[in-house]
Amino acid sequence: MLKEFSKYIEANVDELSLSGAGRNLYVGRRPQDAPDVSAVVEEPVPDPTDPILTDVVEKTFRVECRGNPNDYFSARDLATSIHSALHGQMQVSLPVVSGPTYVVNIKATEPASVGPDDKHRPIIVMYFYVNVQEE
Repeated sequence: MLKEFSKYIEANVDELSLSGAGRNLYVGRRPQDAPDVSAVVEEPVPDPTDPILTDVVEKTFRVECRGNPNDYFSARDLATSIHSALHGQMQVSLPVVSGPTYVVNIKATEPASVGPDDKHRPIIVMYFYVNVQEE
């Protein structure tokens, strides 16, 4: 599900790429040699399954955007692009990486700064709550 959600971000946010020379979107963790302006999609906590609707699960994804050193708006603009493209999307099919097709509704927290990293690059995070149902 993490890969499918990341592919959906890539498909809907022009500034982001999961592969090639311009790669700036990462899944699970950001490598040390990642460009300053980049994003990483993570699964922060285990997700509950609804005890009644067992075919519906709410997945939580943490998206962390990083910017250029001492340039808050490079991170903020990237986070805003992701938030605008995904928040409020209803009944969308995620790209199939392997396994079943998922139909999801997406809601998100507002982007929030968590301060700079050790190299003075601003960090903006947001959480996406994805209601998942197998198609």
